[in-house]
Amino acid sequence: MSLKHREKDLRHASAAAHFSHACALQQAGYFPEAVKSYRLGLAFQPDSPEVLSNLGCLLDDLGSRDEAESVHRRAVALAPNVAVMHNNLGLTLQSLGKTEEAEACFRKAIELRADWPVARLNLGRLLQMNERHADSIEHYEHVLEIDPSNARAKNNLGIALEHLGDLAGATAAFQAAIAADAGLVAAHRRLAEVQQRQVPLWHISMLNDHARNEAYQGALRTAIDSDSRVLEIGTGAGLLSMFAARMGPKSLTTCEAEPLVAQMASKVIENNGLASRISLIPKRSTELQLGTDLPEPANVLVFELFSSELLGERVLASIEDAKLRLLQPGCRIIPASASLMIALFGGERLASNLSVETVEGLDLSAFNQVITRRQMLARDDLEIELLGDETEAFRFDFEQQKEWVPQCTQIRIPVTVEGRCYGIVQWLRLRVDRITTFENHPRAQTATSHWRPALYLMPEPVNIRPGQTAVVRAMHDRVSPWFTVERFD
Repeated sequence: MSLKHREKDLRHASAAAHFSHACALQQAGYFPEAVKSYRLGLAFQPDSPEVLSNLGCLLDDLGSRDEAESVHRRAVALAPNVAVMHNNLGLTLQSLGKTEEAEACFRKAIELRADWPVARLNLGRLLQMNERHADSIEHYEHVLEIDPSNARAKNNLGIALEHLGDLAGATAAFQAAIAADAGLVAAHRRLAEVQQRQVPLWHISMLNDHARNEAYQGALRTAIDSDSRVLEIGTGAGLLSMFAARMGPKSLTTCEAEPLVAQMASKVIENNGLASRISLIPKRSTELQLGTDLPEPANVLVFELFSSELLGERVLASIEDAKLRLLQPGCRIIPASASLMIALFGGERLASNLSVETVEGLDLSAFNQVITRRQMLARDDLEIELLGDETEAFRFDFEQQKEWVPQCTQIRIPVTVEGRCYGIVQWLRLRVDRITTFENHPRAQTATSHWRPALYLMPEPVNIRPGQTAVVRAMHDRVSPWFTVERFD
């Protein structure tokens, strides 16, 4: 006979029998029937805190939280010294948004049973959900003292540390959670997210960018001799500092702000037998102290602090500080300068990945109003058409200039090709040294470039032809550039 059809046989059974049957129904997923069986059990024994607590939990799960609260309060009144009763009431109160009362229940459960990890885990989660991440940490740590293999506590500890900005600690906590329970998907997901925050995936394509590496290596070979005191800002994986070390400088200091990246770079440098020739400082360059971190002012500076739109990694502030405090006058700087290049662009296949117009006779163009006006040219298989002259919008001369201010200017770009214009494409051009130039030109196809051209879209595409001139507003605030096509004359 099935579980659902045993009720007649239990009509005159004991409270314990109804309780046992209700538990079996609940475990089998027959929730309404389980509620009915719990109630029948309570008809025989209305003062059973265990039955009341189980019923309250089931009602909470089914969404009947007001009744669940009432049932749990009866259970607590009958068994005020039993930690689980307070814990279960706390969970229902939390579901009802009664945060302060829920917290009091969890704390009472902990007071009654200090060695029970469940209540501490629930209190930690409640604090965390209310942005009290620092307060939650002590409870997760206490859970792990009681139960060192508790994967949920390790995962939640990682979340708290991540919110507090301790990405290295969060990484270790998520890794420990996975080691304790490889099936905990939340820990895998969180670990992937926090690792990407510390080490964005563009590092790999950057390290494998042969053209970039050749340009930097050639410039370093020309600049460095046995009297060179080299400073690198932004160690990354250590590639550029190892290139420089091969040239035999007098000294070589490199700094890296991200702790995990610095740790891995140190290992890479050691694995390549160059640890004795490279001083790696795990600090921002703005925190370096001359005479301690850096023995004397550098006469060669090398860096690669460029985002795809050049300024996103606050390169200007870093170079200004270095020139003020850390560099010898006349210092060789690699790259010597960087330019933001722009052009008008079109391309039907490319445009179909940037915006929408008509689909199967239906006008969807209004949807473009919520699409970002700056996108990256992420696919090399979609040919881009340059419809106007390639134009230098801004140049940043790192060797000659000491500081930079925000700029806003108007640029006129002659149209050279007839077509449908969608906006402005922007890319980087680096003068690595006096003879070497490197750029991520939008028409160049490469498998490993980590710099992607940026596309600044107009609200509506425009058909243009030679003889016209685009009037473009170009601006930057030292952290980000922006380009807008104002009109065509």
